[in-house]
Amino acid sequence: MSSYGRDFCNQLIKELSIYNPIIVSGFAYGVDICAHKAAIKNNLQTIAVLAHGFEHIYPKVQKTHIH
Repeated sequence: MSSYGRDFCNQLIKELSIYNPIIVSGFAYGVDICAHKAAIKNNLQTIAVLAHGFEHIYPKVQKTHIH
C-alpha cells in the first residue's frame, strides 16, 4: 500500500468514527491491517475475518497480533 493509501485509510476511519461503525478487516497486509489499526486508534470496534484456521496464520507476520 502506498503512503497515500495509508493516509487516506487513516483519515477515512477517523472521519467515520463519529458514526461509531464496526470496522471489518481481512487482517492481511496493506489496507486490511491499516483499517484494523485505525479502528483501534479511534476506539472503534473491529473484527478481523481470517480466511484460514488459527493453525495456519497468513501472512505469518500477523501471528504476533493474534492473542
